[in-house]
Amino acid sequence: NNFSSLLGLKREKTGYTIIGKDGNVPVSLEQYSHLTILHDKIANEPEDFSKKEEFLKAKEPISWYGIKKGYAISRNKQFSEICGEITERCRDLPYSILQIRHDPGAGGTTLARQIAYHMSKTYPVVLLKCFEENATGNQIGKLYDKVKMSIVIFAENVIIDDDIEKLHIQLKANLVPHVIV
Repeated sequence: NNFSSLLGLKREKTGYTIIGKDGNVPVSLEQYSHLTILHDKIANEPEDFSKKEEFLKAKEPISWYGIKKGYAISRNKQFSEICGEITERCRDLPYSILQIRHDPGAGGTTLARQIAYHMSKTYPVVLLKCFEENATGNQIGKLYDKVKMSIVIFAENVIIDDDIEKLHIQLKANLVPHVIV
């Protein structure tokens, strides 16, 4: 018997883990409505063929399953350079923003997803779904309380530069180490 259910308390549903300072950490996705958390099972679900077709026609971003299976073209030089820069910043610059600009249709979103998936094996990684002042930073702070290590945050196409700066300032003020990409 679970005492929390007897007392009428909600029990945290997890089933997913992410990397943390002391190993894998259970995470409840429902608590992070502003974030896509790259958890251990994110790329396990095979996609239907139409989604792959939509990606190949540049109508949909590549799925996590597609990243895992290598559907996209590798950009080894850019991939290695950016992964190296993120790793260095996580280690040496606890609060930073790494700007990567690209033209629409140039494959930047796909490269960002490849990097995010790769980095999620070493650091907790999230993608912003939306930005709401204070609330988004609070969710990232709550995640940091679980993982106790620098969080890599991908903010592509969701948040304007001014809001990235607001999020950065909030996280820094709350001593949440991060790299916003």
